Amino acid sequence: MAAAKGRGFAYSQQVQELRRPGEVGVKQQFSDVAEKKTEDAEKKISEICDAMSQINVADSTEKLKSFTQLVSPVCKTSEDLEKCVSIIFDFAVKSKWNAHLSAIFCNYLGDIATDGTKFRTVLLRKLQTSYKDRNKKYLELEKFLLDAAFLCEIFHHMQIEGCCLKVLAHPIIDYFGMLVDGASFKETE
Repeated sequence: MAAAKGRGFAYSQQVQELRRPGEVGVKQQFSDVAEKKTEDAEKKISEICDAMSQINVADSTEKLKSFTQLVSPVCKTSEDLEKCVSIIFDFAVKSKWNAHLSAIFCNYLGDIATDGTKFRTVLLRKLQTSYKDRNKKYLELEKFLLDAAFLCEIFHHMQIEGCCLKVLAHPIIDYFGMLVDGASFKETE
């Protein structure tokens, strides 16, 4: 319905929505339910990561695809997505094999989106945070190497429209530069 010009019609008829009575109390009452669902989601993702550690080379692709179908329903909010990325990231930096599997797994999960936030975006933010802390991690060579390995695996396996994530090239070169500058030949192997 278009507003006509003239007296009294300039004011649009806006109806303000009223807040439902007791809304705050309802949120307080059911907040425990939401926390339980979040804990269940974290537990489910942790179980998937534990199962991923049991995967062998021969059947890794098929099992990772099946795990992807289990993670999708768990990530319903952006907070769930961030926790999922955090759990997968922590799993990935435990060993080189975990980094390899997690990068492939993250490629399958890359297009999952909740509340306008994609899994890939949250993962890249987590990688950026880790990259900013690289000087602290450089003091512990094993953690530094595992972070670098996971970043390289993500660069290799995660793709957008068939192309690797070129934005990760500079951090990888920085990691390699730090390794070459401060390590002996035996350490760089």
